[in-house]
Amino acid sequence: MSNFLKNKKILISIISVLILTILIVGGIFLFKGNNKDTNVNKSETTSNYVAYIKINPSIKLEYKQVCNNNKCDEPIVLKYELVNDDAKNIFKDIDLLQNDNTLYKVIDLITETTKNNNIKFDKVEIYSNWNNAQAYMNENSKNKEIYKVSVNSNEELSKISNQLLKNEEVKIEKDNVNQETNSPNKDNVSNNKNPNNSQKPSQNEVPKKDPEPTTEKEISPGIYVVDADGYGDYLDGKDVNPYGERRYHKFVSTSKLGCKDAIDKHACKEFWMNYFAPKVEEVRKDWESEKGVLDWYKSDHEVTLKKYDEYKTGLEKCSVSVEEAEKEYYTTYCEDAKGYFKYYEDRLNAEKVNIPYQERQVEVAYLQYKEHLDAYNIYKNLPY
Repeated sequence: MSNFLKNKKILISIISVLILTILIVGGIFLFKGNNKDTNVNKSETTSNYVAYIKINPSIKLEYKQVCNNNKCDEPIVLKYELVNDDAKNIFKDIDLLQNDNTLYKVIDLITETTKNNNIKFDKVEIYSNWNNAQAYMNENSKNKEIYKVSVNSNEELSKISNQLLKNEEVKIEKDNVNQETNSPNKDNVSNNKNPNNSQKPSQNEVPKKDPEPTTEKEISPGIYVVDADGYGDYLDGKDVNPYGERRYHKFVSTSKLGCKDAIDKHACKEFWMNYFAPKVEEVRKDWESEKGVLDWYKSDHEVTLKKYDEYKTGLEKCSVSVEEAEKEYYTTYCEDAKGYFKYYEDRLNAEKVNIPYQERQVEVAYLQYKEHLDAYNIYKNLPY
């Protein structure tokens, strides 16, 4: 009996050890599995980029974006460099990162500060090695219509830096804006003109690769060739400078428009109407704005011409008799009238230059408006 009890205790001890061993080993594997899942969930990547902002002042921005499991934070500017003399003069007493170092906030601050320094500009050129820069600016900036974004390789950015330093026009030959960079979004093609996907990706999400992307190539800063994949249409064209002062992009006569070869003609029509509608409104507003400036010039010219004639007549009277002229006007009129006459004479000479110049600006703005309106009407009048 005592042997049985003794053997029983030994058996219980062995079973207990086995159970404990199984629990320990199982716990180790479970911990490793959980730890593995945790490491996957905590997968985080930080991507660093460069952007050159060119208005008249030129500024280099270095920024980063942190992404975690396909969710990306706002791009943050780490530091900046005032590239040319204009930038050094305008921004010498301004800290661009003091209030908000979010990328679009910094670019908007650069734009507003430049405008407040009475520097006139039609567009802000952005050159960066981040593929998602255009979509990001479109989604966030309050001045998105003036931002023209070009995606560039690091080698191209180096050339651009040298050109901006010398205040030269940026000239970069590009085969495709979808350059290979260190972006987590490098498979994403410019996404705001894709006929197969009208949804615009958030800056906080890493867009998925589109199996049939719209091909887009920048042929000059802000001017793109667009090929609507699967629809058969494309935009092409050239910059035209009728007077060597302001360009417009002529494309209707050189592009393939009309959905004739489209797989889905109705979808093709809808895509291009949606593409052109906001552009027509944008260039129309620009044309109206230029006409407003011309109207102001002409109105001011009428006042100048009237004053010029008045003082010319007065001085003619003074040349006959100072005493009689000053009786008609006032005591020191003949002496004062010389300066006033010269002032209005100079204004007339300036207006002889300004008004024809502004008339040309209006004409070119209208030509750009007509290009877009003609393209829009081609699709609007399609029967399907």
